[in-house]
Amino acid sequence: MARRDAIYPLMASASVSRRLSSMPKSALLQAGQSQAMCSGCPHISLIANPDQENMDRLIHEAQIHMLITFQPTGLKLKLLNSLFAGRHILVNRAMLAGSGLDALCHIADTPEEMIAACHQLMQQPLNAESLRQRELGLLPAFSNKAQGLRLKEFLP
Repeated sequence: MARRDAIYPLMASASVSRRLSSMPKSALLQAGQSQAMCSGCPHISLIANPDQENMDRLIHEAQIHMLITFQPTGLKLKLLNSLFAGRHILVNRAMLAGSGLDALCHIADTPEEMIAACHQLMQQPLNAESLRQRELGLLPAFSNKAQGLRLKEFLP
């Protein structure tokens, strides 16, 4: 828990969102703890149950998407969604496990590395070259259209 606690104070100018519906009671208790931790930080807002339009706006406007997992179990959809719709993507190595997307993300594994990366990325605009590299790294492998056409080839 100490590793996670070290991250919360870093989220400068971030909008933190969390979907609370359909969550088990233990997860709701954690969400309540997150609300309590955010309440003392004027630069953090916790937005519960945003509708899809609001969620898309939050993803698009966030300067940094910090994605951390402690279970390196395959490609995470939130990683793909952030890469397609977000700005800077800051992850730990476990989030990238087996994805092949390392070159498209900023990697930090310790709280100290995450602090340093957040300070740097908050000042750094996402430039056209970074977006071009991201597109080259994602397409066509992660394109719904390309994968749909590929699946169509298997149909009689």
